[in-house]
Amino acid sequence: MNNKKREKIIDKLLCYMKQYAENKGLTIKCIWFDFEPNKAEDVLYNDCRQENNSDEYFDILKLCNITPEELKEILNYCHTNDYVICCQNFKQVQLSEKGSARATSVMNKKFTLPTWFSKFIEIVVAPTIVAIISSVITTIIMRKMGG
Repeated sequence: MNNKKREKIIDKLLCYMKQYAENKGLTIKCIWFDFEPNKAEDVLYNDCRQENNSDEYFDILKLCNITPEELKEILNYCHTNDYVICCQNFKQVQLSEKGSARATSVMNKKFTLPTWFSKFIEIVVAPTIVAIISSVITTIIMRKMGG
């Protein structure tokens, strides 16, 4: 798997985990995901409450369009780079603070303007507006001065 594809999949995985926690109203320290193959059962811990859902493992495979082997590779990479905390061979996977920060960054980036559009505004639109305003102000001042 090339780096660009891996990074996109990591972003999707981390965002999925963060959004899942937010939708449940839990902090990242209160939620564990079960990404163990053939035993996909997500267990959420919030004080003494537990919820069982079995679709998260398959949701991740479908969302990221990856195989179980690729998911294992991604989880190993995320664990090595402190994006997730893994226990018991992916039976308990928790989003770390670093992973949550990356997910937040990715989610915020989705709502920014594309780079080319920002550059267009910076190079073309802003100077044009400044030139128009300067011309208007100069015209007004010249008329007031009787020129």
